[in-house]
Amino acid sequence: MDFSAPLPEKKKKELAPRGPYPLLDLEKAKEHFKPYIEKIDGILKQAQGLKVETDEANQIAVELGTSAKILTKQIEETRNRAISEPYSFVKSVNGFAKIFTDKLLTIESLMKQKISTYRVFQEQRRREAQLAADKATEELQKKLNKQAEKTGTAPVQIEMPIIPKQEAVTRSETGSAYGSKHWTFKIVDADLIPKEYLLASKEQGKAEGDRLFAEQKALIRNAIKGGMRKINGIEIFEEDRTSFRT
Repeated sequence: MDFSAPLPEKKKKELAPRGPYPLLDLEKAKEHFKPYIEKIDGILKQAQGLKVETDEANQIAVELGTSAKILTKQIEETRNRAISEPYSFVKSVNGFAKIFTDKLLTIESLMKQKISTYRVFQEQRRREAQLAADKATEELQKKLNKQAEKTGTAPVQIEMPIIPKQEAVTRSETGSAYGSKHWTFKIVDADLIPKEYLLASKEQGKAEGDRLFAEQKALIRNAIKGGMRKINGIEIFEEDRTSFRT
């Protein structure tokens, strides 16, 4: 058999059988690849043993290479047909399920936001209560000091009260919510940002500009992680974040 001969159109069709594939039946799918086995092994054997030292051998090399390219396309077509129905099914199921998961992700994100807002509110109330307790204690201590001074006795020292911080974890029957603090930032005036944080150029295309802007934000984040708390044109602040565990 001359494996260097170009594949005729009729043979191409024979090597690429049509028809539906039984869903998720690997053995049935393999049947559609069997016609290629002998042809590919023959071409491979001839290609490995071919010495391209003459014009004729060079012609054979071209025919082997192009035949391999033709068969590669046919294998890809066969593969695509084999997975088309399962892929369409998976894509449809994923699309249908996404209707629900998108809503659930919205719920999760909304609850995280509200829980974080509540934690900030609680912390603000705690700080206000701590300030009020500190002020009341200081005033009481002053009164006790005056009384002690009048009676000539040693004043009683009152310990400063400590309002405990809220727990970082809130537990429920279905899982837990964990609160944590993270330093983050937002750009308030790009014109004031120091040059060492500016990478994007007005002449850049949108895709390149977006990439450089992402790198710029990465530089700022790294500076904040390193302890930087003041950068011109940028507001750096601590953010309360919530995560769920089930």
